[in-house]
Amino acid sequence: MKLVPLFLSFISVVGCLFSLSAQEYPPSYYELSPDGRTLLFWKGDTAVVNLALDPSLGRIDSIADFAFAHRDSLGNVIPDYTIEELILPHSLRSVGYMAFWCRNLRHLQLNEGLEFLDQAALCEAPLSSLDIPSSLRMLSGAIYRCYNLERLQLGKRSIYYTLVEGVLLSPLSHSVAFYPSARLSESYVVPEGSSIIDFRAFSGSRFLSRLYLAEGVEVIEKEAMSDCVSLRLVDFPSTLKSLANDALMGSPIDTLVFRSLFPPQMEGALRMVNCRPVVLIVPDESLSLYAHYKPLQGVYETILPLSEMPDEWQAYKGAGEPESRPFVVVDQQLVIELPEEGMEARVFNKEGEQKALFRNSGSYTLSPGVYTLLLGGKSYKLVIPAIPM
Repeated sequence: MKLVPLFLSFISVVGCLFSLSAQEYPPSYYELSPDGRTLLFWKGDTAVVNLALDPSLGRIDSIADFAFAHRDSLGNVIPDYTIEELILPHSLRSVGYMAFWCRNLRHLQLNEGLEFLDQAALCEAPLSSLDIPSSLRMLSGAIYRCYNLERLQLGKRSIYYTLVEGVLLSPLSHSVAFYPSARLSESYVVPEGSSIIDFRAFSGSRFLSRLYLAEGVEVIEKEAMSDCVSLRLVDFPSTLKSLANDALMGSPIDTLVFRSLFPPQMEGALRMVNCRPVVLIVPDESLSLYAHYKPLQGVYETILPLSEMPDEWQAYKGAGEPESRPFVVVDQQLVIELPEEGMEARVFNKEGEQKALFRNSGSYTLSPGVYTLLLGGKSYKLVIPAIPM
């Protein structure tokens, strides 16, 4: 008789474990396709969504366009502000256009087995890191306006992508696939062996101010360097053949360097929303050719030969990326990354007075002026500009 209570206790424990291993969402929380294979629309209101634990959602193999966005009273698609964490099921293979338009999403667990992310599949999410599964085959333009994204991790068995200095490259297509928007570096040299800059590869970069493309790059896809708020200089190689006319749209560029003897092919005029006067630097023997090239007319204010290019730019080209400084200045913000725990950064004015002490990485506001930054035994000159009213 004593065995009966023990048996009932065992059944109770098993039941509890089973309930923990399966989380069934009410049918009103979602809409599936007739065959149950595609999540058409998520209607739930929970901050944490774990599709893998639901018996029905755990079997889907695709997520439809705008699935996690919302609709207003007029039927217009608007972003979601509820979801903070989203875990995908192991069965999932593809994610549709702007499926994760979630402005409070801080953690996204992409499943191993996922193969395809459509354009802007992950849109305007404030996450700072993302793990890319080794199964992912297509990511071009999939991460859009995720301005806080600083770090990527890549599955070790991936044959489709490789991660070099935090930048996602495709060895199969010889392309630069994605440059994290919050990567803390002012300059970047596209590595040798690259021939394509993918759709939106650098789009939305916050801190990149100088971009140098290695010899061998031939094609710049649409919006490849668009909306890079700090980008001032782009140096194109002599191998460049094609440049999308909206590749630089919305970036405040003031210097474009073309090293090819012939201008790249463009479909229409180069589109640049820019209030800055642009300097065009081209091969000496091609000055006239570039000056009369219609897609570039109206873009530049000055055109100069390569022989007059400043020495510091000439020396930098092809030398590899210089030692990265642990800070950047954006408007009146000093964005600093302390390399080691316990390290301090001190800021002094011209009179030698200490104006700030930082013990944590982050973004800090400084008044306009010239300062000296002491960090890790090195000193750096800081110039904080005044922002015009």
